[in-house]
Amino acid sequence: DTAVLRIAPVLFQYNTAPTRRIFYTDAGQYTASLAAGIAPMAGTVPVEGIDLREFGADDDVWMQDFIDFGVMTRPAAGGTLKQIRIAIRSAQTDRTAGTIAQDKFRGVDYASFAISDPNGPASDESYSMSSFGNFEVVPPYEKGGVAYPLGRNLWGSTGKAATSPDPSYTDFVHAQAVQPEITVDTSWLLVGHVDEFTSFVQAKSARGFVLLVGDPGKARTMLTAARDGGGGSTRLFVDRMSLDWNTGAQTPADRAIADVLTDADLMASSQLAASRIDEAVQHLKTEIGLSDDEIVPMPFLFEQVMGSALAWIPGTVNLLHIDGRVVIPDPFGPQVGGSDLFKADLLARLMPLGLSVGFADDWYAYHENAGEVHCGSNVERELTTPWWEGSR
Repeated sequence: DTAVLRIAPVLFQYNTAPTRRIFYTDAGQYTASLAAGIAPMAGTVPVEGIDLREFGADDDVWMQDFIDFGVMTRPAAGGTLKQIRIAIRSAQTDRTAGTIAQDKFRGVDYASFAISDPNGPASDESYSMSSFGNFEVVPPYEKGGVAYPLGRNLWGSTGKAATSPDPSYTDFVHAQAVQPEITVDTSWLLVGHVDEFTSFVQAKSARGFVLLVGDPGKARTMLTAARDGGGGSTRLFVDRMSLDWNTGAQTPADRAIADVLTDADLMASSQLAASRIDEAVQHLKTEIGLSDDEIVPMPFLFEQVMGSALAWIPGTVNLLHIDGRVVIPDPFGPQVGGSDLFKADLLARLMPLGLSVGFADDWYAYHENAGEVHCGSNVERELTTPWWEGSR
């Protein structure tokens, strides 16, 4: 007899898989409001704030970006599965927070690995692209008779080596073979991560999930309707301070709706972002077979910072999904009719999908530093589908 063997591939986790644990960086009061937003939505899932200083690492609040989690699985006796969990360090060797992949997580039935180009990143842009906020996974689906029972990797890409993720790491992921990737253009974004405008969440639908996408056009439409309804003087971002990326100065962030809508630069930036998002969504519709009613807009505006796009209203698509519950960045929108215009819209969109919705104040630790809730949190999920079954 002849048996063909292969090393069990590393499987990367997708948002709709059951949640085992939630993590964030415990940086005291700086990250306390994020933790306060996560806690009521976690249910019975343990939430752990990790003090990185206990591991000799720098205080890095971007828990999503420097570490990721996966599993390796093989058949065991009686038709059961033997599984080992994997903590993965980002391909950013000077990012000391990533050492917790080994120093905290590695142990019995828990491995860790780190892979990166020994020549280092090609540029600052390629360094950012190697953060794990740029490596998501489309949940399992089938299209045209072809099944992807473990989902597909979804990466942001620029198409240029000098601004692409670490090639040694991406080569490793390609070699796993069972979660073939889809790439979308993220070259127009300041940070460059796919999680800045996409997220997959559970839904009461035939497919079982929907794609959430950032929608600047919808945000502008909502603000225009509020202005035309007599609310032009109503203000966004009340009691918030804003960072000027050019000068480093902090100034009051609040703006009247009418003032926002006449800000030519902000409107032009949002329109450009909308066109780039539309291109990515069309590609995802083709690859996944999504219909329009499986794509849910998440309204927020984009600004231009150093020549690239960044969420101006907190990027509500950049969220934490926990078994049908979502923790969304507080948009600090204008109060219209007694409620936050953007919160009310999100509740109306997401709750009919079967989602429970909560909001976290991430303004100072995350939003003002070019990130949101998803960037500041991480999860360990259950992956139990045998990789050796199915069409791939």
